[in-house]
Amino acid sequence: MDGNNNIFPIAWAIVEVENRDSWQWFLEVLVTDIGVDEGADFTFMSDRQKGDYKCAVEEIKFLSTDAYNYVNGIPPIHWSRHAFSTNCKSSMILNNLCETFNAVLKDARDKPILTCMEWLRRYVMKRMSEKRDGVLK
Repeated sequence: MDGNNNIFPIAWAIVEVENRDSWQWFLEVLVTDIGVDEGADFTFMSDRQKGDYKCAVEEIKFLSTDAYNYVNGIPPIHWSRHAFSTNCKSSMILNNLCETFNAVLKDARDKPILTCMEWLRRYVMKRMSEKRDGVLK
């Protein structure tokens, strides 16, 4: 978020599959590139939790059948973000920002990778320019 409460994307990537390894790679590169120290005042937003529930539960099952049975016996509303209440608990609904940005990307998703990345770069540059012009008025 910038000073005007607008989303300010600083990095994005195209990966073969969105999983723990691709996220770890992305965040390691990002942290290195922007020089984030541990405890720095950065917030990373993602909509990664969508679809992760089944995968996470299967990982638990793979590691321990007893743990899987235990977790499966507790209603997900008590431990899994996908089942938490959707009632707003703050004045800023951050996940909606990610969803809005993803909706914009819909137009670029079916393009070849380089064309998609160029489309995204141009979109972000145009949006930043429009936001700057709006502030200068």
